[in-house]
Amino acid sequence: MMIHSRRMLSWLLALPALSISTLAAPVAQDVAEDFAEGKAALEQGRKEDALAAFHRVLAADLSNDQAYELWKSTEHEIWLQMLVEGGEFQLVAQRMMDRARLVRAERQNDDAAIRGLVQVLRTSEDVVERRKAIDELAANHGEYAVPLLLPALADVANQEWRVIAVNALTELGPSVVPPLIEALEAEDSFLVRNVALTLGYIGDPRAAGPLAAIAQTSEDGVVVKHAGDAAAKCGATGGALEQLLRDGEDYHYRRSSVLKPSDYSAVVWNWDGASLVGSTVPRLLYNNELSKKAYYRALTVASPDKENAIINVLRYYNAKNAIVFGDTRVAVNRMTQRFNNRGFSVVALSGELSQAERSNALQALRDGRAQVCIATDVAARGLDLPDLELVVHADVRRNREALLHRSGRTGRAGRKGVSALI
Repeated sequence: MMIHSRRMLSWLLALPALSISTLAAPVAQDVAEDFAEGKAALEQGRKEDALAAFHRVLAADLSNDQAYELWKSTEHEIWLQMLVEGGEFQLVAQRMMDRARLVRAERQNDDAAIRGLVQVLRTSEDVVERRKAIDELAANHGEYAVPLLLPALADVANQEWRVIAVNALTELGPSVVPPLIEALEAEDSFLVRNVALTLGYIGDPRAAGPLAAIAQTSEDGVVVKHAGDAAAKCGATGGALEQLLRDGEDYHYRRSSVLKPSDYSAVVWNWDGASLVGSTVPRLLYNNELSKKAYYRALTVASPDKENAIINVLRYYNAKNAIVFGDTRVAVNRMTQRFNNRGFSVVALSGELSQAERSNALQALRDGRAQVCIATDVAARGLDLPDLELVVHADVRRNREALLHRSGRTGRAGRKGVSALI
């Protein structure tokens, strides 16, 4: 029982309780009095009286909302003492906390509530009011606040709002680390450097490998510096590949170095090319989803001959039309230049192109002046090439839907096609 107690204790400490005088879901007066009596008896060492009072609370058959409000309005030291006592005290605490956890999970992804709190952070000049907003984001929303705070980190023109958002994310702590790690995949180098900066401030070891990978693979000098410095603050040891392979194994075996009980979540985050997208995942599969992400990142830093392999694939299939997908605009531009130098007729599609340039590139593919299109996912949206024979994934997508969508661009309408993963 002691092992389970520690897990519950970790969950408890990960959810800071807010002292409030008015409960959102009112608890009946007699139940509130029984619980207060139990707390007082426990603090005075009258354990039998305390246990009797707590059992009366459970017998009242509280709703989950009432259990949540009762938990939130009670000092965390009380729950801690009940867990440490073990036995029936531990069982009472666990039943109450399990009900509270169900409600908290429902309330975490409350878009309207998060937007309201983010608006307070952005517009209020009252430091105390902003502090309360951060506390509420931390207590009730955690990682779900990241998608709405992230645009501030890309806001070049508004330094004050950017600094407030970085500080807020830092205050939210470990819960925001997984979505911030995924945001390192963004093409916007200004955003990436600020995400790296924020992860460095948080200092969570889970970010060390992904930051080291960005520092090793980015072609932006400022990003390399910020990511390298942040990786060091997160405790990076050895090279990026070594770190990521170790992370993959640690996640798989649920080792506490990367996955404490309080780190489990009901959502896995992915960067879809323009924003963060969350996908629900059962708790039992959460560790393996993160393990796969670590191994995929390892592939990005372990393939120095990747572009030579792509060139060989293009020559082998000699397709009438082919698309090579890269994750970033930088990767697309690099491959375009290199493949042109190797004799391929190449066009590029990335977010920086004007509509006229995009139209010209597509027409070159259709009329045979170009054989290979190198594109990011975002730039390739809406692309229609019925005779596309070959899709090459130069960079591994960590989002199943995106990988499927890429591959599905070939072999349409009964035609044959090849999807090659490098």
